[in-house]
Amino acid sequence: MKCWTKSNLSTEELTEENRKLLKEALLWYRNHDESWAKIHSDYEKEDIKLERLSRVFQQDGQISNVKDFLDVVRWKSPRSLGYAKKNRNHEKLRQITRKAFDLASKEKLVEALKLLSSGELKGVGVRMATAMLMFYNPTKFTVLDVNVYRSLVHLKVLDSFDCWFENSEDYPIYLESCRRVSIWFRHNLRDTDRALWRLANDSLILTTQPLP
Repeated sequence: MKCWTKSNLSTEELTEENRKLLKEALLWYRNHDESWAKIHSDYEKEDIKLERLSRVFQQDGQISNVKDFLDVVRWKSPRSLGYAKKNRNHEKLRQITRKAFDLASKEKLVEALKLLSSGELKGVGVRMATAMLMFYNPTKFTVLDVNVYRSLVHLKVLDSFDCWFENSEDYPIYLESCRRVSIWFRHNLRDTDRALWRLANDSLILTTQPLP
């Protein structure tokens, strides 16, 4: 088994069973299942925040102030807030994010993530860096997440030996896989991410698809 790429991936590669699984997850998300509301009570607030920050980040070409940066951190990992608050140098934040966003816009994803997670910005590892890219442009980028990764492996869109969810080098193929799934089912990346997250939390995957 291999990790699918642009050149060898097609809708026919998904089995009917896997198509049905993912379609059910997407429909479940669209219908706003009650359990989602219980787990993510700030669901609507997330969309509002995402729209606002994305508009500002794209307009500025950077993250211009620590407050907006902390909003991203709070969304991705509230427990990292204490450390992230040590970032008080607005100019450093602007310089790093401006260069990283420019690199990402040119699809130089590994370089962008390595810059963001270099240690210059406290509290930013690779997965947090992908969240920064997602808030910059949610139509192009998504977040590295273990649950989504498990869904992609379960659906055989990814192979667990070829990709992981921790390193900068993993992100291009992970992102390409999410983009492909998004196109197949005519949902944006954010909706697709939520649906894949939901699918991974189904008892079927949790009991039959352990992490390698």
